[in-house]
Amino acid sequence: MWKWLSTVAVVAIIIVLVARYEHYAGQQYEADRQADCIRLAITPEKQSTCRKEAQDRHKYAPWGYELVAWPLGIETWALIVTLAAIAWQADETRQ
Repeated sequence: MWKWLSTVAVVAIIIVLVARYEHYAGQQYEADRQADCIRLAITPEKQSTCRKEAQDRHKYAPWGYELVAWPLGIETWALIVTLAAIAWQADETRQ
């Protein structure tokens, strides 16, 4: 039983670390993209469009939001729990 719990805990920690890294990398990419967009935009309309894109709240949500966001975050955790339950059940059946 402890073997399965430790495996699930390790997988959960890996998912959290990857989501955190991915979020910060995405923020850096968006910051660079916005700077380039504003710098390269020739007309005031295009500059206005760049600024409006920068105000998207979802892009700047805390990194933990991605872990519980509907539907991808919840579906991922549900899949992991389901697979862990199936693995545990297969192990119990084998014994």
